Amino acid sequence: GVHFISGGSDSEQRRDGDYLDHDQRYARTAEYLGILRRIWTESKPFDHEGAFYRFEQGFSEVKPAQKPHVPIYFGGASDVAVEVAGKHA
Repeated sequence: GVHFISGGSDSEQRRDGDYLDHDQRYARTAEYLGILRRIWTESKPFDHEGAFYRFEQGFSEVKPAQKPHVPIYFGGASDVAVEVAGKHA
C-alpha cells in the first residue's frame, strides 16, 4: 500500500517551497490521486488538464501486480481530508 500525506502546517510547507493553503493542498492531492489511479489502470495514454497538473499522453507500461491497484491510505481529520479520503482511500 501507499500512504499519502497532503502536508503539515502552512509554515512547514513554506519551508519546502509549497505555498498552497490547507484546503488547496488537499485539492491537489485529490487531483493527483485521480491521475495516479488512471496511470495505474488505463491501457492507453491520456491527456489531463487540471487545476494543479497538466500533461499530454500520460501513461505507464508498469502496472501494479495487485488489481486494480495497490491500496491507497490517507491521513487527515479535517472535513476536506475526510472527503478526499472517502473518495480515494
